[in-house]
Amino acid sequence: MTRGDTFSLRSPSPRRTIAAVSAPETRNHPASPVRPPHGLGFSTLGFLYERSLEDTLATIAAAGYREVEIPPVEPHLLATSASDQQLRRLRHVLDDLGLVCRSVNPLDLNLVSPNTEIREFALRHYRAGIRLAEALGADILNIVPGRVSPLRPMPHDDVMGLLERQIATLLDDVRRAGLTMTMETAPFGFVESTQAVVSVVRKINDPAFGVALDCANVYFIGEDPAAAVAAAGPELRFVHVSDTTRAHWGHNAIGTGEIDFAAFHAALDQAGYAGPVLYELISRESPTDRIADERRKLEAFGWRWQA
Repeated sequence: MTRGDTFSLRSPSPRRTIAAVSAPETRNHPASPVRPPHGLGFSTLGFLYERSLEDTLATIAAAGYREVEIPPVEPHLLATSASDQQLRRLRHVLDDLGLVCRSVNPLDLNLVSPNTEIREFALRHYRAGIRLAEALGADILNIVPGRVSPLRPMPHDDVMGLLERQIATLLDDVRRAGLTMTMETAPFGFVESTQAVVSVVRKINDPAFGVALDCANVYFIGEDPAAAVAAAGPELRFVHVSDTTRAHWGHNAIGTGEIDFAAFHAALDQAGYAGPVLYELISRESPTDRIADERRKLEAFGWRWQA
């Protein structure tokens, strides 16, 4: 298998791979779906080892969602080796299904590794994510702060300075692409809490940089997600939803954990939040048979979408 073959919209033979599809240089796209404020979308990540990316997008569309988040991770997609033709093909698939890609969310990257090559690897993949977001018409590149060793951590001032320089480097590309970059509240890092992420965003002080609030992540580390909305304030640009407990971190089905989604939705309304909300259902159980029911659960708390 070549590196180009790793970007596969469909499952391996007898189905076509994305590299085997000839996309014309130009094509009349249908009008992009309207982007509803405070809407609801679904991440493709939960289908990663179950369905091809194209089949995943079709399943999400069939369940009534109109917005998606695409994490560029194999076997779905390797953004660093995707050709322009392959990205055009993926955009056509989204348009044909009536889907809007709201966010690109690269995974398993460490911007603050003490190893220079690992930091450069992270920058390369985030830049590929920027290219992917621009090609798909997405609004947001989502990043995480990175990780430090719990045994011999880099001194705090050093790692914060490094993070700020890495963010500034990426923001040059983000602004050129007309995107917003968000940094997510992520457990097991060194910038975990809502206030810690907000502090970084406010210090950078760039209109293209904001906070991504993951309600499961902040709940797991002991925060109240509704209070986290208020803590994020006007820096809040992006929201991930899923359920979890404090004993066991997860991105599970709504109602299987401990999060008060009515209070969380009310807090977003009170804050006047009008950005994207993406459901990250990532568990060992297949999302295929549950995805439509999960949408209805969130609708009961007030989330809506626009067909």
